[in-house]
Amino acid sequence: MLGHRSLVAGALLLIAGCGSAPPAEVLKKIGEACTADTDCGSTLYDMPEAMVCMGGVCTRPCTRQVDCPQGFDCGFAHPGDATPSCYPSPVNPMTGGFGTDCSIIAADPAVMGGPGCSVTENPCATGFSCHSTQKCDPTAYCTKSCAGDTDCPPQFYCAVDASTMDKFCRKRDFCLPCISDDNCPMSWRCSTSPMGEHFCAKPCGADSDCPQPQNGASYFEKCIGKVCVPAPPEKGNGKPNECHGPSSLKGFPANGICSGCRPGVPSDCPNGGICFQDQFTLERFCTQKCKLTVDGGGNVTADSCPTGSYCAIGPVPKGTYDGICSADNSYSGPTCYP
Repeated sequence: MLGHRSLVAGALLLIAGCGSAPPAEVLKKIGEACTADTDCGSTLYDMPEAMVCMGGVCTRPCTRQVDCPQGFDCGFAHPGDATPSCYPSPVNPMTGGFGTDCSIIAADPAVMGGPGCSVTENPCATGFSCHSTQKCDPTAYCTKSCAGDTDCPPQFYCAVDASTMDKFCRKRDFCLPCISDDNCPMSWRCSTSPMGEHFCAKPCGADSDCPQPQNGASYFEKCIGKVCVPAPPEKGNGKPNECHGPSSLKGFPANGICSGCRPGVPSDCPNGGICFQDQFTLERFCTQKCKLTVDGGGNVTADSCPTGSYCAIGPVPKGTYDGICSADNSYSGPTCYP
């Protein structure tokens, strides 16, 4: 009897001891708020790498999409971040979401409220709109507004519409910033420029695989290191051009007329500059609006562009015309590659 009572007493003491032990610390998961790295778990699902606290949220540094779990994207989660990390993916509907073909309703963006390509049901989901560069644009796609790149899928970036200054998620293409190949169009590569910047580039085997001018001049993209990269014109400054910054015209300032530019990035062409892209050759460069006056003999009597550049509008009869500054006015369209 005495032994039975002793066993019961021992069990009660053991239970009391368990009850007084401090609760086990529960580390936070990716996406949860934190104040220090020690708040975050040391594992990420089946990935053993340690998580960190960045911007007040538990996350994981990354270099490509597969470094992040489903429902998270790899990129710069906050302005000024030096290291890419995993952040929650934006909501993307199964039907009518980012990148959905909407060419069937594409309208001319230059005509406010103008008619679309045809009268039919809008293929874009609620909250999305059709981005196009011309009526019936075959490359038109569904997208939506954004405040930053984290509001867009990895192959999109938050761009500024030059005509309205509104921000929207735009597809990345040549020369757009990237972290890995995941950010670029299918089969393209995230390459590195001479300045050390990463940009999306098309793979190539020869110069002829890269976009080229219609005027027979030198290529404005050349195949170097098996990717298409910006290249200077034969009569230009003689230095390899970057995706943005240097001008192809001798003596012209960086980020000025004939400097490379990326659509939707206003800082590439500051002070009222325009990032122009030829819809046929795909040549892109910074420029500004200009006026050209032609006399009855077809001679130019006034050109508002800075000396060394020309107001390009193509052959025209007598009169005064609006155009944009470029490297040569003898071709059918503006170009910085004479």
